[in-house]
Amino acid sequence: MEIFTIVLASLLSIFSSVGVITDGIIQRTLQERLNKVEQLAVRLDNPPSHQLLLEGRIDRLRMAGRGVYPIPNLRVALLEVETDPIDIDLSTLKQGIPRFDQPLQAGIRLILEQKDLSQFLESPVVLALIREVTRDALGGLSNQLDQYNITKPDLIFLQGDRIRFNLNLQSKRSPNETFILSAETGLSVVNGHQINLVEPQFELNGQRIPAFI
Repeated sequence: MEIFTIVLASLLSIFSSVGVITDGIIQRTLQERLNKVEQLAVRLDNPPSHQLLLEGRIDRLRMAGRGVYPIPNLRVALLEVETDPIDIDLSTLKQGIPRFDQPLQAGIRLILEQKDLSQFLESPVVLALIREVTRDALGGLSNQLDQYNITKPDLIFLQGDRIRFNLNLQSKRSPNETFILSAETGLSVVNGHQINLVEPQFELNGQRIPAFI
């Protein structure tokens, strides 16, 4: 996960470069590594709370942020991170491959709002990615995609843990010729990190596309 990678990389950077760790130092380091953040609060639970001598261990780290941008154009409405003790083997930092004296455990809570995701989908980078994914999905028909512009991507949250993704295919030759491609699917999480599609359904201009296609 991009956000947790940023948090972990920030901690390793602090351990490598400074002799004391405070709430403020961790907060500033995170703000520098994040693309943008509207509000951020960090709480370090380790006596003394205002200054931690560098020993490679933090009893608990809690972080709460609002309006967090891990990458450009992607806004996370709410981010909360809480860790169990973090214990880094300091001798491994100089080797460039840091190791933990005990497994790292953390809980992460994310809230993504529909309007933020829709705005993210309209960014040039994501539109280019959507085109590439669509090209791969079309296989032998991918050349036909070059005749259309992809516009107005939109994401809608549905009941029952399902989402619906819509986009327009606008003909380059005839701008008034537009097709609406829709995909609806459920989501399930496997082993805490893999997302599976559940009963995906596709429509073109409101007509169901057969499952075998």
